[in-house]
Amino acid sequence: RVALACGIAALTLIAVGVFQQGLFQTVLGRFERLFTLSPEKTFLVRITMWETALSTFWDHPLLGVGPGLFRRLQEVYATLHLDPIYIWMHGKSAHNLFLHYLAETGLVGATALVALFVNQFRLARRKWVGLTDMSGSGPILALYVCSFIFLLTTFLEAGWMWGHTGFIAAFFIALIARQSDQPAYEKLHDSSSR
Repeated sequence: RVALACGIAALTLIAVGVFQQGLFQTVLGRFERLFTLSPEKTFLVRITMWETALSTFWDHPLLGVGPGLFRRLQEVYATLHLDPIYIWMHGKSAHNLFLHYLAETGLVGATALVALFVNQFRLARRKWVGLTDMSGSGPILALYVCSFIFLLTTFLEAGWMWGHTGFIAAFFIALIARQSDQPAYEKLHDSSSR
């Protein structure tokens, strides 16, 4: 069934690509900007943010500049406002969770962040791989996919620990921790009820 579904999806994409050629041009145009030697617009701003985060980390590798100070980095680096791109960077994050934590909290905070997302992925994967009865596998698979998305996007661009999305991340990380510890909890509950 999986091979049939993948085959149908591939044929559908090929058919759409042949008959509706303009449909993918916008998407391809966005990816084309990634491979240019002269970035522009929002991609240039992001590259500048990432470079600023890395240079901040190199200047303060162990503990970073301090939590919350990336948005006010001009107070740490007085010449930063001379960069014309800084107009769009001022008051924003690094647009990369890992680089942001490297700049603000150094190796200590970035290691803790990576440990959190690697461990939640490991817990969800262990539960998925150890599954013997597939009848109730939907929620376990959903949490496994969520943990993979959290781990992957931590190094790409998402800010799962900022603002309202921090509540979503905390909720799903708690669900992953709870479902991975289910047998131990049931054993504890059974022994206390006796």
